[in-house]
Amino acid sequence: MISNARKTEINLLAQDIVELYTWDNVIEPVTILENNGVEVIFDNYDADFEGLTIYRDKKFFVHINTKYIPQNSLRSRFTLAHEAGHFFIPEHNLELQRSYHPSKFHANETSLIEQEANYFASALLMPDQQFKDFCNRKKFSLEVVEQISKRFGVSRVAVLLRFIEIGNYPLMVAFCQNNKLSWLVRSDDFPYLGAFKSKYGHELPENSVVGEYFKLDNAKYTGIEKVKADDWFYLNDDMINKELNEQCFYSRYGYVVSMVWPD
Repeated sequence: MISNARKTEINLLAQDIVELYTWDNVIEPVTILENNGVEVIFDNYDADFEGLTIYRDKKFFVHINTKYIPQNSLRSRFTLAHEAGHFFIPEHNLELQRSYHPSKFHANETSLIEQEANYFASALLMPDQQFKDFCNRKKFSLEVVEQISKRFGVSRVAVLLRFIEIGNYPLMVAFCQNNKLSWLVRSDDFPYLGAFKSKYGHELPENSVVGEYFKLDNAKYTGIEKVKADDWFYLNDDMINKELNEQCFYSRYGYVVSMVWPD
């Protein structure tokens, strides 16, 4: 996990880079890379990577593999910002001059260098103050997530992970595949800190909305549903009847994301 001090350092680095430019709309990582002498190449490579930064002949090259990522997509924007993280974070840059590090999306990323590049990408594409200003006074829902996604040109998952960090409302997010919990994060102000009724790699709580999706053969619930707090957590008797909101969205890549928040 990235330490809070390291997050602050990376966030400030991304902010300093963003402030060098005037953006009419979304931040363009390809513009930032090219303005810093990095050549960006989109091609269909028969190799197992999505993004790859190489140092050759005293120059950096970022390769985006269109075998996995369409060129003009939200995913390609984030991958470019991720590779920009490898270029701009000093320790990553020095390492790239000695070797190279292919990047590919993993639902539960464990590599610290990849986590740092992901965090940089998030901070670059969704700067703190702009993000907070846009969220101000909005009541949380999937609709708000989609508004943020459109405003900053990032995926809904990227929005949620940034919202967990700096959003204006308590939130828990569960990333699920094949009726298993891949990962789960919650904001510091999320009110329920009891033990989860699931573990990574284990089946989902059966009475949660996302659990019912898999239990009932992919029955999609797209609206905001009321659930009991103890559908997700082991709680004391005086808390088991507390209600939470749960709303899911369903990816064509085979995963389901559940968002849980209090009233």
